[in-house]
Amino acid sequence: MNDRTLVPLLRFVQAERGWPLSSKWERIARCLPAVACAGFEFSLTGDHGIDLQQRIRSGTELRRLKECLRRYALQGWMPADSPWSKLAHFCDSDLLGGAIEELWLELDDAAFDELPPLSVFVRLSEASANDAQIIEVVLRAFDVSISSRCQQALANCLDACRGKARISHVGLMLSRPSAPLRLIVEDIASDDMLPFLERAGWSGTHKLLQERLDVLFTHIDRIRLALTVSDTVESSLGLECFLGNPNKSEPRWKSVCDWLVGQELCNEEQRAHLLSWPTLLLPSTVKGMWPEQLIVDALTRDPAMVDWLECRISHLKITHHEQRPLSAKAYVGVIQILDDTRAAASASTPNVRNELEQQEAIDAAVDFLLAARNQAGWWQDYEGFREGISDEWVTAYIAHAMDESGIDRMETAVKRAWFLLTKRSRVGWGWNYLQPADADSTLWTLRLASRLGKMNSPCAEEGLAFLRQHLQSTGISTYIPDHYRLWSKEASINPGWYEPHMCVTAVAASFAPLGQTPLSALRANQCSDGSWQGYWWKSPVYTTVHAAEALHRYGAANDQERFEAAATWMCNRIDETTRPFEQALMLRLLSLQPNTYRAPIEVLKGTLLASQNHDGSWPGSAELAIPNAAGEEVVAWDKRRLFTTATVVSSLCQLSV
Repeated sequence: MNDRTLVPLLRFVQAERGWPLSSKWERIARCLPAVACAGFEFSLTGDHGIDLQQRIRSGTELRRLKECLRRYALQGWMPADSPWSKLAHFCDSDLLGGAIEELWLELDDAAFDELPPLSVFVRLSEASANDAQIIEVVLRAFDVSISSRCQQALANCLDACRGKARISHVGLMLSRPSAPLRLIVEDIASDDMLPFLERAGWSGTHKLLQERLDVLFTHIDRIRLALTVSDTVESSLGLECFLGNPNKSEPRWKSVCDWLVGQELCNEEQRAHLLSWPTLLLPSTVKGMWPEQLIVDALTRDPAMVDWLECRISHLKITHHEQRPLSAKAYVGVIQILDDTRAAASASTPNVRNELEQQEAIDAAVDFLLAARNQAGWWQDYEGFREGISDEWVTAYIAHAMDESGIDRMETAVKRAWFLLTKRSRVGWGWNYLQPADADSTLWTLRLASRLGKMNSPCAEEGLAFLRQHLQSTGISTYIPDHYRLWSKEASINPGWYEPHMCVTAVAASFAPLGQTPLSALRANQCSDGSWQGYWWKSPVYTTVHAAEALHRYGAANDQERFEAAATWMCNRIDETTRPFEQALMLRLLSLQPNTYRAPIEVLKGTLLASQNHDGSWPGSAELAIPNAAGEEVVAWDKRRLFTTATVVSSLCQLSV
């Protein structure tokens, strides 16, 4: 094997993805070792070139980088004071693999003679006890000296970190004048970003940045701050924006890109370019020959280890400028994944805690739910769909349940949820921003608005008008044909999605602005055994509970018989019901008449308290059964356990009223 550089690997990946690799690019890639973890940085408006990045970890990756650097030294390409010589000195320092988890090399797309301009980023270990000391060691290793004012600015940034916030990466622009520092700060609470910057001595305009963060957080799960530190913390800063996990397919990038195009931060060509990148490259499915270096590596590994390449979107960087508009870059990459085929799933063991008292259980669940929000404040669940994880529907449901529970510690999270929902720029709400608005998601959002006294807000008024379009004499439909087809660009779905559904109608029957029609539809659709059948749910329990509760609270006197029939149906099912979601819903309904159903209430309460997980959650069991376009049922449940846990908390709190 003659070519031990990154070129063959990138040439292979670019051919598979249809991205051309220019001769200039080959020159840059030839300066890096054959390590299968590399990425590209490019402007989303295409107004400058593409920079190359590569991750290096200790072991084989570091050894290959050292071999490259030795070749450069022998060829006379590395004067003693050059950035590449400083890199060689760092590689000999034994820092990588200890306090430094990994090293990122960034090669600029610029003119060069022997070796291109170089910047380096080191990732600090989360276990590091003294980041200031480690940063000082890194600066010495790269022979970088900083002014006393820069030292103070760096100290301010370290001192500004609160809670989980930490400096995760330190970047050195070795080829730029004065080698300014770049600090990446992650895990800052969304409401602490401006206070953090103020503590760090950032001099930018707080109001402008807050407005921009508020908008970004309605589309993005997580933001890291990229600060440039010279004698001060510079006013321009990067907002590194992430969605989901990079190692999982994330269809929501499409809606983010659509928003970027609308904001003129991305052109259509670069949008298509970015969205075409993610894929899995398997030796058995690629068109070309598997890269030679990866074949050689495979021959020297344990035969049980298999590998593939993942092409991923890592993140976007939105740069905040004080005196000019935002700008945007994308970061995509390719990484080799190794998997041990002998690894078997660990035996399933119960993860339940010893039974707690009711209030202790609620407190533990609240801790879990608060910690489960993403940095923006969304609750997200039901991952695994090609339509993306649900945030609008799940957040609206959980926020409503938490406000209904009357838990003081949840007040800020509930208000944040409402704020985020109001910032989604469309009429109505849906599964997520990628999907058309629907009646069910809009109902839960408006029920939240009603509880918060926000029904007079413009978005609530528009949402109510949209919701009323779904109202039919026989119930509430989930989708409207014309609206769905327009938003989804003629996507094919099961036509049953446009019909009235009792599970949605049952939720609507407790929402006064829709009048008596939902209640009338429920009366006409109760089954002979006392239950109601839903459309989207695997079990009829969800629909039955919300239908019977609505008739009990808002129906006529003779609806009490319907309530009692539903309660009897439920009591007959308690012994066979094992899912916490359904048990919590049953508890919710029966607690409306606690004196009548005292015995089954105690059974359900005891069962729920005994099945709580150590982390405060309950096992995810809110099971959907979605009829797809082919007429098949797609079963899904809340794998993150949020929907179930919120439902249990709400029912336990109602029991205490």
